[in-house]
Amino acid sequence: IFKADDQRGDWYAWTTNQAGHALYFGVIPGALLSLAGVPYVAAFVLVALAYGVGWEVLTQPQSNWGDAVTDAFFVAGGAGFGAALYAGQAGDVVASVAMMLAVNIIGIWRRAK
Repeated sequence: IFKADDQRGDWYAWTTNQAGHALYFGVIPGALLSLAGVPYVAAFVLVALAYGVGWEVLTQPQSNWGDAVTDAFFVAGGAGFGAALYAGQAGDVVASVAMMLAVNIIGIWRRAK
């Protein structure tokens, strides 16, 4: 868990890893903050910053920065999805899914070659 891994050459492991980042560290906290009354944009920003700084920077300073940015992107996308979903912002829900899908397809392509 503390060893950075970008699953080079294993597209399936990378996809499930990013799905986990989006769901557990993004969707759930984003939705909970939104349900607690935090404005959905603020919930998205809080979750993204907390993960990016709290996990990637403080616990994995030796990390591969490309992997750290990608992980933080999926957490932010998941947070945007969860927060926007409970705030009733359908357009932002779709945008969050579309962004994560696009980056996921690129990641699969890079690992499948």
